[in-house]
Amino acid sequence: LGLRHSDAPFLRFAKPVVVTEPHDVDFWVNDVFPRIGLDLSQSLNVAVPITFPPAYSGTDRRLQAAHVAAARARVSGSDDASTHTEVFNASVAAVRERLGDAADALGELDEEEVASVLGRARSLAQEALVFLHRAQRRQRALEDVARGVVFLAADRAVEEVC
Repeated sequence: LGLRHSDAPFLRFAKPVVVTEPHDVDFWVNDVFPRIGLDLSQSLNVAVPITFPPAYSGTDRRLQAAHVAAARARVSGSDDASTHTEVFNASVAAVRERLGDAADALGELDEEEVASVLGRARSLAQEALVFLHRAQRRQRALEDVARGVVFLAADRAVEEVC
């Protein structure tokens, strides 16, 4: 189970953090856990591991640290603009690192055009799945026929021997 919130639903951090402050515990018990379907009425002895996969670069490590700082700030109630600014800046740096020069063109994309391209891509993916399913059904039918032919040949061979 990872820490889940609107800014970083994937947030996971490798360093253990023990939540003992009453207001933090109350937040987790009365807000977070009920939203994800955990009933703590039986026991309050709960461990929630929050970990990230290993950072593959300094930029990725910065992004992870920014999200952890934002989560801690949110839980402690000290959420401020600088935390959000660092998450934004770290995210931009991560996008630039992954996309290179193409990252600069992201701001110039027309939302309607992107929506149209994504719609066409979704449609093509659905068509590809339909064709894949047809091909799989055809392959299963051919395998059934081949299996029948092999069984028939085996039966005839046994009849000839007997």
